[in-house]
Amino acid sequence: MSGILLSVVIAIFFFLVVPGAGAFVVRAKWRRYRTLVYRAASRPKALYSDIRAVREGKRPSFECSFTGRLEALQGDSTLWLRDGSSSVEIDMENAHIVILPPFQNRDVSLPPRTGLDFPNETPEVIPWHRVTSLTEGSNVFVAGELVHTSGNAVFSQNTGTELLVLFFDGPPEHVLERAVWTGRQRNEYWSPVTPVALLSGMFALSIFAMQLLSQSRSDALLTLGLAMVPVLPLLPPAVPGYFLYRRLWRRGRAYRAARDAFRLEAAKSGDTAGAHDTVIRSNQRRAVWHELLAVSSLLASIFLNYVILVRLFAIIL
Repeated sequence: MSGILLSVVIAIFFFLVVPGAGAFVVRAKWRRYRTLVYRAASRPKALYSDIRAVREGKRPSFECSFTGRLEALQGDSTLWLRDGSSSVEIDMENAHIVILPPFQNRDVSLPPRTGLDFPNETPEVIPWHRVTSLTEGSNVFVAGELVHTSGNAVFSQNTGTELLVLFFDGPPEHVLERAVWTGRQRNEYWSPVTPVALLSGMFALSIFAMQLLSQSRSDALLTLGLAMVPVLPLLPPAVPGYFLYRRLWRRGRAYRAARDAFRLEAAKSGDTAGAHDTVIRSNQRRAVWHELLAVSSLLASIFLNYVILVRLFAIIL
């Protein structure tokens, strides 16, 4: 295998394959989270009569949702919620809490028909065993299976139904819209493995370029240019292309969020006729086009600076 071909293989592995695998894992995690939000939207709100029936054992279980304030923490894994007339427990063992980004109230066009400006941020998902403190009185939304346990009505996932537990501020009537609007990574390419992969690739290619210098100067220069690929979009004259990429990617993310907002409405209304399908597909297409344009802009920026950098290395080395 020639030196430059091996360099390309190394670059593809560290700059595309490893971060790409991390991106698939991240996207799958958030897709699962949004599925829980859709499922929560289709569940009825637990009324006092429902909770009492479960507590007294007249109704063994009931899939529902409940919104209240955090009243107390009992033991190692039990939360008490109260909404003014009723109280329930949440068994948090092996569960997660989701902390939504801060609420903002400014008029924007998206998400559709809500008039709420949901920030370009991502919820914080924390496994229960890593939670260090909670604020009494916090707003909490929970959805799952309410079961009769030791004379109490308890949201538990021991029956196999996964819980969705959201901590939030702002009005409770928009909590699910906020949850689905922000429920995705800002950029799936950037996962916990990405920095390690990029630094490893830059180091490996730099070392390989030094080895190639005694065999083929042209291959060494091209390899050294490949080693700089992760930072090329941040260097002039390609910086405008990088900012265009970020803008287009954010817009694509917004269209995906709009698509998910309509999916949430379909889940709320029990839409089985597919009345929302057209607008869902439209937002999906727009998201894909914006993301393709974003990636094209980024690749063009990288290629431009790659050519300039290799020519510069040819002069210096």
